[in-house]
Amino acid sequence: MKIKVTDLAVAVILGGAMGAVVKGFVNLVMMPVIGHFAGGVNFADLKVVLTDAVTAADGKVTIPENAIM
Repeated sequence: MKIKVTDLAVAVILGGAMGAVVKGFVNLVMMPVIGHFAGGVNFADLKVVLTDAVTAADGKVTIPENAIM
């Protein structure tokens, strides 16, 4: 039950490449189509804010917002 290191390295590289291809397909092809049929929703800008950001008097953000993208 020996596993060659090169075979494992090739499998890891191919797995990472397939992950990038699937992520690109979903983000660039599938989500715009689903958003179109869902009434023009842009999923890239969609988020649910759990806690609003806290800003100081000078406008500087002291605590960033907590949101689900």
